[in-house]
Order: sequence, then structure tokens, then C-alpha cells
Amino acid sequence: MVQGFELFKSLKDVLDQLGLTDDDYAALKKAPCRERDQTDRLADLIARLKNRGAGIQASSYDLERILGTNDLVGVEYLTRGVRAAAAVGRVLIRDESDNTSGYASGFMVSPRLLLTNRHVLPDKETAAASMVEFGYEKDERGIAKLQTQVYRLDPTAAYFVGDTDDLDFAFCAVAPEEQRGTAGAYLSQWGYLRLDKQLGKVAELEYVTIIQHPGGDYKQVALRENKVLSKKSPTVLLYQSDTAPGSSGSPVFNDQWQVVALHSRGVKKAAGGANGVAKTSTAPAGGQYEANLGVRISAIVNFLESDAEAKKNLLVHAFLSDLQLGGLPVASVEEAAEGIDALERARKKRGAPGQGGRRVALAREEQLALQSRTGYDPDFLGVTILLPDSTAAQKKFGPPVTVGGDAVLNYMHFSLELSSERKLAYWTAVNIDGATAASPARAPKFRLDPRLKEGEQSGDELYTENVNYFDRGHMVRRKDPSWGDSYEYNAGNLDSMYFTNIAPQYYKVNQGDQLWAGLEDYVLNNATNDGLKISVFTGPVFKQDDAVHRGVQIPGKFWKVVALVHNGVVRSSAYVVSQEKFVTAEALAGIDEEVEPLGNILGFQVSVASLQKQIGIDFGPDIVSGDAFKKGAAAVKVSKKGPRGKKEATAVDEESLEAVDVAALGDHKLLTSLKDIDL
Repeated sequence: MVQGFELFKSLKDVLDQLGLTDDDYAALKKAPCRERDQTDRLADLIARLKNRGAGIQASSYDLERILGTNDLVGVEYLTRGVRAAAAVGRVLIRDESDNTSGYASGFMVSPRLLLTNRHVLPDKETAAASMVEFGYEKDERGIAKLQTQVYRLDPTAAYFVGDTDDLDFAFCAVAPEEQRGTAGAYLSQWGYLRLDKQLGKVAELEYVTIIQHPGGDYKQVALRENKVLSKKSPTVLLYQSDTAPGSSGSPVFNDQWQVVALHSRGVKKAAGGANGVAKTSTAPAGGQYEANLGVRISAIVNFLESDAEAKKNLLVHAFLSDLQLGGLPVASVEEAAEGIDALERARKKRGAPGQGGRRVALAREEQLALQSRTGYDPDFLGVTILLPDSTAAQKKFGPPVTVGGDAVLNYMHFSLELSSERKLAYWTAVNIDGATAASPARAPKFRLDPRLKEGEQSGDELYTENVNYFDRGHMVRRKDPSWGDSYEYNAGNLDSMYFTNIAPQYYKVNQGDQLWAGLEDYVLNNATNDGLKISVFTGPVFKQDDAVHRGVQIPGKFWKVVALVHNGVVRSSAYVVSQEKFVTAEALAGIDEEVEPLGNILGFQVSVASLQKQIGIDFGPDIVSGDAFKKGAAAVKVSKKGPRGKKEATAVDEESLEAVDVAALGDHKLLTSLKDIDL
């Protein structure tokens, strides 16, 4: 859909489809709203909403309104309308060059699913390039709100469309993180509109309300003088309302703020019954608009429930489960989070005050986001480099933690495997693209991965704010997965802050960039590789006699393997940094007394083969054969410049060196600075 255009259908075709004559249509247009006595129908509707936990009670005013004798509504009508409006967003339709080519409307129907028209998002490619913007509206003073929030559409997580002209709908997942990386800008804050597939939500000649972004403008409401003309079709609703190009994808509400239809297109009175695209909705060439068509919600839900592939999708499954829960038509993520996986238990709890609802809701939202991550790409360098194999290490330190039977936890641009016994990563694997690297602001806090069960990962209980001894050390550095477009680098930044990617590191290891923390930058700056791309594998060196601190054994060493491709050949190098002097039982006992051992952090370059033997993790034949340290192998010759300018060499004292278990390193050499590295 191009900006300023919208689809239309001819009045003749619509009347033929609905089985209406011209006289029938003329009579419906002239009839006042709610002129017929439908008290029983409204009473049934309110009773059904009450039974579904919506908190709506019948009153004498409700029953009078249906007779056309009273047009009063309770003040809660306005409150619910404000909540409903929050879930409606402006869809920014973009092309492959990220240029906005048109606007439409759309609305959230679950914590992660957006509903709009198929003609708005006709394919996954269009959806992947497009975004949805919430909060594009004016405040009570009529002044445009300063801060809107934009979220990228994610068709890889969910994308399903109707298969006929009448079923003009598209479900598409929305990325939970705000596109611009705004702190605290979770998708959940906008709520969603809970759908109801039951018939009878609206009757002919009843009022309907449409919340929309006409012409891509600020959010507006077509509140009155809108009525349903015909509901004879099982798939579409015919109604009168003010809309404009950009209104496509808007929700059509009844007076209880239930969505009864998805606005699809205008109905144009034109000779010849032509259908097509019109430039405006007020005075199109060849005729004028008579009415509007919307896709009935019951038809949309029935389609999804009958689509085997759609029901297999995690987000669609959660959406359909939420429909069974019932509840307010305008819902919050907190309400949805209460029982998606246990419907009966959630029904029993309905009406009880929530305990930690916000926390549960955000965990659910995070969990859904993480399940769409694809993680480390083994073909990233143009040569397949598989994930490490920790089979040998598992014999000593237990099986890995699994989620849904999978031992690999995927994040944005990186993956890891977590030891169930040590509660730290066996290994992490990240792809780094130096050409598109970004520097987003640090995420506000570390957090537990919501996919894991309680007790499967180490959290903040391992650290203390009172003594700056152990840092929450990133295995995958925060900046390593922060590359790609704005959604990718912000997601990579946020994902790096999960405790699954964190290990206790003595602060001199984590904060110094002369050896450990600056190693990736040094390789990117100095090595001749293809496309400024590297893959990095990192993890702790586990020993069975590692000292215990706060219930967790603290690793004495950490390792890192860097791989790149030069002229189609894999080149690799391996490194170990030791904090052994600072994690002895004696040193750990002195933490609370703020007694800090003296000495320096020492780094070593080691052979990949020696490292594999020491840690029980296999990196594959290409990494081993490409090792720059391997005897007889020619290292890539480079002009060595310090990372980010000149760096002083690390001082080495004999006492620090004596604390290192050098024998376990195998083939190695001591590094006093990054310039000592063989690439």
C-alpha cells in the first residue's frame, strides 16, 4: 500500500455478496441506530462478557440504550477507550532501503502479535522492513506527544495471512525491544485487545467505533454516526464510518470495547462495479464512498484455529490460549501472563489480587523474545565452524542445562551452553561484524534468563555491592554482539546482560583492556581477515577443586579462542588469563574483610590443542589446524599497533607467576602485552 492510497470495493459487488438489493441498502442507510428492540440480545452479550471474567455488569441503562430511548454510557466507557487506544499503532510501511513508502494502522492482539491487513503487509519481506509506532497522538491539550516508541516487526517469529480476498488480515510478531533502545520501553506497556471469536458481539444498526491513524496522521477516533449496515456475510461486516487512507488495519469496536472487525477497505459507488485503488476516501474518481468493509473477528480466529501450521507457532498458540481465558476486552500483559500454560489454574485465580504480576509479565515477554533468537551462525565467516563440543567436560562437571530439550541457549548473534553443576557457561560462541559494530548505551541491569528454572543459573547472590572484588564478568563482551541494524545491536546489547553469560571475574581481569578485555579489538585491528569478521569462543576453566564462594565454585582461569578467515583459510589463536592467585580459599575468605591479595593478572597464548585437553572442549579440526601457535605453522604477519593507541606492558612478578598452574597450560607463552600475540 502506497502513501495516500487505499483499497476499495464496488458497492455493486458488496451488495451481491451480501444478498442485498439497492432498496434494502437504502433502507438500512436511512434507519436510525438501534431502532429495534434487541434487549434479549444485549442482555445475552453482557452475560457472556461477565462469565468470561470481563467485569461488565448489566444495568437498566444498558437495556434502555438498545431500545433507542437512552444514549447514556458509564464513565468507564471512556477509561476503557483510552486503554484500547493505547494498543493501536501506526504501521510504517518501509521498502528494502528503509524508506517509508506508506502508512496504515494495526493493533496488538496479544503481548507479541500485531493484527493488520494483508494488503498492508502482503509478504514477509515487506513485514521485515516495516515497523509499528505507538504513542503517535496528541495529549489532552491538543499538543503532539514528544516521545513515541517504535518497534520492528518480526515475521520470522510469526507471520500468517488470510487466503481469500475477504480474509484481508495479517498477523505479524513484533520485536519486544524498542527500536531506538529506549531504556524501559517494553512492548508490554501498550497492552493488547483480547479477541472473542463468538458471534453476536454487534447487531445491524448498532453503533461502532474505530480508532485509527487516517492518512498516517495522529491517532483519531470515529466515535459516533457509525453504524453496522449488514452482517449477513460470515467473513465481512458492512458499516458506515469516517475513514481515510492509512485507516486500513484499524480495530472496529462495539460499545463494550470488543473488537468486532478489522477495518479493511472502503466501498465505492461507481459505474461498472470496478474494484481497485483510490487516491482518497472522500471523493475518488468515478464515484464516492458509500460505506466500509471490515473482516469479522470470528472469521479471523476460525481461520487460525483451522490452520495446522499457525497452531504450531508458539506466539499463535499463546494467543489462542489467551482467548480461552476470557477477561476484559482491553487487556494488559500481566493478565495474559497469568496462566498461558495452565488455563484451569488461571481461571481459579481470576479475581484474586496479583502477586508480582509485572515481573511475571515481563519474564513471559522476554521468554517469547528469546525463543525467536537464532544465536551463533556457524557459516558467518564463509567457512563452516561448528559450535564447541563439551562432551568430555560434561563427564566431570555434569550435563548442560536444557530448555525444551535443547542444550544450546541462543541469543542475538551468540549462543552458549550452561553447566548444570557449576551454573556457569561451559562455553560461549559469538559472531562479530566489525564493519557494522555499534556502541549502544549500557543496558540498565543484569537479569536472569526467564527460560531457565529456578536454581539453574547463578545470579546477583554471588556478588556484593559493598566490596569491589568480583565483577560480573561478561563471557561474550557487551559490545561483541552489538552490531547490525538498530534492532539487532540493541538486542545484542540487552542479551549480553543475562546472568547465563556472566562469570565471577576478579576486577583486574574484567576492567583491564591490555590483555583480556581488549583482545577482540586487537585482533580486528591487526589481523588480515575477510570482511572484518571474527568468531570468538570464551569460557571458564573448570577444576574439580576450585574454591567455593557463596555456594559457587570460582574458576581460576578463563580461556578465549579467536577464529577468522583469510583467503578462504581458517586462522585461529587461543588464550588463557589466570586469576588463580585471587580465588584461593584464603583469598576468598578475606573478601568480606576487604583484604585484597597483591599481584597481577597474567595472560598467556596457548595452543588450541593444549587448551582442548585442559578444558575438555573440542573446537573442531579447522580451529586446531589453523592455530597460529602450532609448531611449524606460519603466523600471519602484521604490523602491530596497540588497541586504541599506546598501551603499557603488563608487569610480571614472580609471586604472581608461581600462583599459576603453568603445567596445565601445555604449550604456552607468557604475554606482557597484546603486541606479544602471534596472529
